[in-house]
Amino acid sequence: MINPNEKITQIEKRDGSGNLVYDDIGSYLEKAITEFSIKEKFPLAVSFIDPTYAIRSVSSSPGDTLLCTKLAQHAVHGAMYGYTGFSIGSIRNSMCYIPVVTMIDGGCNKVSLDSQ
Repeated sequence: MINPNEKITQIEKRDGSGNLVYDDIGSYLEKAITEFSIKEKFPLAVSFIDPTYAIRSVSSSPGDTLLCTKLAQHAVHGAMYGYTGFSIGSIRNSMCYIPVVTMIDGGCNKVSLDSQ
């Protein structure tokens, strides 16, 4: 017998080919982590941003999907290691943990309206 708490999706949906369409893992993790922190009385603020839309406002390409997967995996690894106040970025093809204060101190990049 299948445990209803172990279902992959809450509402079973199928695509045109009959394949199971899974729920959004990001939203699920945001909710689960928030509920855990409340239950354990551990103060935690969770923000979920879908990086595919931050990269560009069109459907993601395979390269975008790979980058987003790496960003997500490294963000979880950093959080599980105990890091706080950081972001993940790709620097010279290496995933790096970047302190938020370093990003703030770096200032803003300006885009020239006259360049390509």
